[in-house]
Amino acid sequence: MPTAGCDGGAGGIDWPGGPGGPGGTGGTGGWDGGTVMVAEGRTKPVRSGAKPRGYSERVADQTTQPQVLLVTRYPVKSMGGETLTSVEVGPTGLVGDRAWAVYAADGKLASGKHSRRFRRMDPVFELVAAQRAADTVVTLPDGSEVTLGRDGADATVSRHFGQPVTVRQEGEVPHQDAATFSLVGSATLAELGRHEGDGRPLDPRHLRANLVVTTTEPYAEESWIGREVTIGTVRLRVTEAIERCRMVGVAQVDLAERPGMLKAISDHHDLNAGIYASVLQPGTITVGDSVHVD
Repeated sequence: MPTAGCDGGAGGIDWPGGPGGPGGTGGTGGWDGGTVMVAEGRTKPVRSGAKPRGYSERVADQTTQPQVLLVTRYPVKSMGGETLTSVEVGPTGLVGDRAWAVYAADGKLASGKHSRRFRRMDPVFELVAAQRAADTVVTLPDGSEVTLGRDGADATVSRHFGQPVTVRQEGEVPHQDAATFSLVGSATLAELGRHEGDGRPLDPRHLRANLVVTTTEPYAEESWIGREVTIGTVRLRVTEAIERCRMVGVAQVDLAERPGMLKAISDHHDLNAGIYASVLQPGTITVGDSVHVD
């Protein structure tokens, strides 16, 4: 089922350079937000018993083809992730995305909030995960590494947390929050940055979306809800806007706390930022791929 939303985490992003994209590596901003408009708005589908939340009824007509600016995978839920030039997408989203999670002794998943499924465990935000061939490797704050699934891995991670935890692969219960794939427009990130902080675009790691695509109209990606989208050889159906929680403002690896971000999203767009999608046709997505909206 699920992705992005409220699971938190960050770390170690290498920004792709080039026209219309951020330059350099690492950091927490300094991005011009992209350069591309997207498609004309449509009425947002309403979930049963719900009203549309913060949906812009009119979005500027598309004048230039949106493109993939950034691809990010999060091998362990709530930890920092890795940027990729190209990624395989399977029936349930990016291959390897949220494949692992940290479990507390009571069986809840480590996150930045308390709920029926999650337990707030802030040490998870100090870790960064990456996939290396068949292995998933976690980097600790001191620079040491642990390979998940090997002897002693749980003990090492437990010492970092200061309590017994286990790191497990996804089973019957999905690790993601609400959908298998997430996306946000660069103009949305720029808009959020104007409403909170120093005016620079919001670092996309705060939203933990799988893709950032170039747009010039804030929240324009919401006009794709209910439509099919082709990116590379992957076909998606956009299902809903992503309702955000406190995770958008927490401090993470290489990212400072942004305590006013959730209020800014609430005040200016009714808590929504980015979109969820389901995978209709698996394939491959590469940075620079065009986004085709039916």
